[in-house]
Amino acid sequence: MATCWTTAGSAGPLIGNDHSEFGLLDRISAAAEAGFTGFGLLLEDLQIAEKSVGWSQVRDHLRASGIEHIEIEMLNDWFRTGPARRKSDEDRAYLLRAAHFFRPRHVKVGGSIDGEVLDVAVVGDALGSVCDDFAEAGCAVAFEIMPHGNVNTIDKGVAIVDRANRANAGLMIDLWHISRSASTFEEIAALPGHYVVGVELDDGPAEPLGDDLLHETLHDRNLTGEGGMDVAGFVAAIRATGFSGPWGVEIISDEHRARPLKDQAHESYRTARRFL
Repeated sequence: MATCWTTAGSAGPLIGNDHSEFGLLDRISAAAEAGFTGFGLLLEDLQIAEKSVGWSQVRDHLRASGIEHIEIEMLNDWFRTGPARRKSDEDRAYLLRAAHFFRPRHVKVGGSIDGEVLDVAVVGDALGSVCDDFAEAGCAVAFEIMPHGNVNTIDKGVAIVDRANRANAGLMIDLWHISRSASTFEEIAALPGHYVVGVELDDGPAEPLGDDLLHETLHDRNLTGEGGMDVAGFVAAIRATGFSGPWGVEIISDEHRARPLKDQAHESYRTARRFL
C-alpha cells in the first residue's frame, strides 16, 4: 500500500506544505504502475479531489488501476476538548463520509505529540467513540504508536485499545516508530493478531540523529532497506502475529520529497518488496 505521503511530491506532514503538486489521479496511476495494490488517501487530498474531479472519478480510477486496499487518514485531537476538538469533529465527519463512499479497510488516528501525561481512560474511551462511528462504514480504526507522542510503546497502545474495547480498534505499527521507541520486536511478535490493524515499512539510521525525533521522522527517513534498521526482523515479528493485511510503505524525508513522482512510487515499492 502506497501511504499518502509516499506519492505526495514535495508535500509532507507538519512542514507547512500538505498539498501535493501532483493530482490524485496521477498519483494513483504512478502507484499502480509501480506495483502497489493499495493506496492511502489524506483528508486534504480528498478535499481537493472532491472539488476538482469529484470522488466518483477517484473511486473509478482506483478500481480501474487495480487498487484493492484503501486507507484514509489522519484524524487528530479526537480525545481533546475545546476548539481543537471542534475542528477534529469536523474532520471526523468528513472522513466518515469518505469512509462510507470509498469503503477503506481502516482509518488512521494519531495521539498527542504535545508532551502531556497520558490518561488511558480518557483516550481509550474517546477511541471507542471513534470506533463506533467508523464501524457503521465497516472500517477499522488504526491508532498509530509514535515515539515522540505520549502513546510511544506497544504496551501503552495495547492499553488504549483494551480500554476502547471495540472489535474494530487496533494499532498501526510503523517500523521507524517502533525502532525509535522502547518497545521490541519480541513484544510485537507476542501480540494477538487482532491488535494489528495496519503496518508500515520504511527505514532510518540505526541510531537517532539527535534528540528531536519529530524532526527526524519528518525529514530523515530512508527507503526500506537503505537505512540501518532491522527490516527483516520487523517483518518476521509482524508475521508472527498472523497479520495478513496489506503492507503500507510510508517514506517521509527531504530526499524522497525531491524525487519525481514516478521515482517516488517505483523506488518505495522496489525497496520494500524485497523484504516480502
